[in-house]
Amino acid sequence: NDEKKLERLSKLISQQAMNMTMSRREAERHIRAGSVTISGKVVTDPRLLLSLEDVSGQIKVDGQRVVLQESRGSSGGSGNIAQNPTKVWLVHKLNGEVVSENDPFKRTSMIDRLVKGGVGHRKGRSNWHL
Repeated sequence: NDEKKLERLSKLISQQAMNMTMSRREAERHIRAGSVTISGKVVTDPRLLLSLEDVSGQIKVDGQRVVLQESRGSSGGSGNIAQNPTKVWLVHKLNGEVVSENDPFKRTSMIDRLVKGGVGHRKGRSNWHL
């Protein structure tokens, strides 16, 4: 089977990028803002259909090369999350940090530190994705 699986650019960045974490909506905002390039050319349409094989190593977001993981399995379905490996992070909570996302006392939060470091992002109302 020589057919290449085409996926939206925003989906490739959000689900296949190994070196950055962002939701599909965040990827769409970056693309529309003109901060995504493919082979040095600015791309502004998040609906652009591409094959992973054709663009691997050529996508950059804010000048940083996107490292795409090779898609496993040829189920032919929409690339569901089960195809992606689970990322597990061991995080050291610093003295004085709280683990809450909403602290009424505005104390330093471990969650804020992770987000500022580009490690995690909120997805939905109560789910935390790293």
